[in-house]
Amino acid sequence: MPHCQCAIPVFEGLLPPDHNEIVLDLLFNLATWHAYAKLCIHTDDTLAFFDSVTVILGQSVHKFQHTICAYYHTTEIPNEYTAHGRPEATLASKQAGSANTLQRSNPNPKVKTLNIFTYKYHALADYPNTIQRVGTSDSYSTQPVSDIFVVLSILHLIFYRENLNIIDPSASTPTQARRKIQCYSVSPLKKLKNSSLRK
Repeated sequence: MPHCQCAIPVFEGLLPPDHNEIVLDLLFNLATWHAYAKLCIHTDDTLAFFDSVTVILGQSVHKFQHTICAYYHTTEIPNEYTAHGRPEATLASKQAGSANTLQRSNPNPKVKTLNIFTYKYHALADYPNTIQRVGTSDSYSTQPVSDIFVVLSILHLIFYRENLNIIDPSASTPTQARRKIQCYSVSPLKKLKNSSLRK
């Protein structure tokens, strides 16, 4: 939610007044929806408000798409355009050799539009019902599981490498976990290990 709150003053006044009002309403509705989605405790009233805010958000997105997106011609940014050209250039250089000049199949950047036909947008309407059936979103988030996995990976490396003398324990640890392990300080865990071995 802090990102949506900070975005409102940034976008204010960038567009003509009638377009500006639509964009600011959309940002406000997104921030309101996000606040309801992240509540840790819900009542029947907050779920009813959340349901109505979801309907209002859908109306805001459709209004944004039909007015703002239809009015402005948007294309991919230069970094995206050059990134799409690299594979074509590599393929052309392999096929034709270095003597020929390389030409892109599409010399213009791709047109970018708002795509609301995605699962992520479609699933917004399911949040209030899901919270009512399953509980708040913090109770089934994958973040705590990810954090526990990192701690267990650290413990795996410490205990197995130093105590059981396994030749290559890192081979069984996923690459992502090894990268996260490098960010953590191991010294507090060594103290924990030493104190647990003394008992």
